Amino acid sequence: MAIFHPDNDSRKQRLVELTSDAQNYLKDAKAAYQQFTSLNSQINAKLSDLYKRAGLGAPSTTSAEILKDAKAVGAAGVAATTVDVSDLVLKIGGVAVTGYFAPAATATLVDVGIISEETAATALLGTGVTIGTLGGAIGVGIIVGGIVVGIGAALDAYEGADLKVQLQQGIVKAFGARLSTRVSLDGSLGVVSALKSVNTALDSLSAELGAALTEDMIEKTIQQDATPAIQDLKNVGPNRAIAELRTLDGQRHSWTSEDPKS
Repeated sequence: MAIFHPDNDSRKQRLVELTSDAQNYLKDAKAAYQQFTSLNSQINAKLSDLYKRAGLGAPSTTSAEILKDAKAVGAAGVAATTVDVSDLVLKIGGVAVTGYFAPAATATLVDVGIISEETAATALLGTGVTIGTLGGAIGVGIIVGGIVVGIGAALDAYEGADLKVQLQQGIVKAFGARLSTRVSLDGSLGVVSALKSVNTALDSLSAELGAALTEDMIEKTIQQDATPAIQDLKNVGPNRAIAELRTLDGQRHSWTSEDPKS
């Protein structure tokens, strides 16, 4: 039967490729999420110290729920991914911390056992794609694990035209998941870059100006240092991710004949 569907080998390879890309992006996004939480804590501490030394009182913060839209995660998961972000950081950059980090935060909750993979399968991942999208009938395996699981075993039950249909459906789902995780990664890295700039600016303020500070001076210095990263962050989105992924596919000569049109 395979002779009548010679592209099935290419379809299977493309499914593995798309799934591997999505999982790699999620892995990198998890690392960026860890950087974000660490940097955010450092920034809050440094701002508190600067304000105290300058006699400005305590800097205000906003409680940001990374998973506020992921109702399936439950209260425990949301609590574990709620962070206090300096209002000054939000003011100068409008840095959005909730959407981009949602996939990585969900995957991290699975890693540490706060939620199960089954719960994660219905949790929000980026722009409408769930972690469980790659599982189920097509047998690609849950993306949380970081490894492509079950593609061969799940598809061994099919052949010929039936296998073609399963692979085509898998490509559509994996294509969407790859795009979603790429956007999430781009945004996560953009936020981290902005916070690194803020952190550097605070180090400079602390070393050079000491207690001779005003809130306006702090804000302007941070704004100046963080502007390039913030401007780049504004370019994050599906259009940028699509261009990046097309370049990647072109460089490795991927089989894209049945990819969804983007």
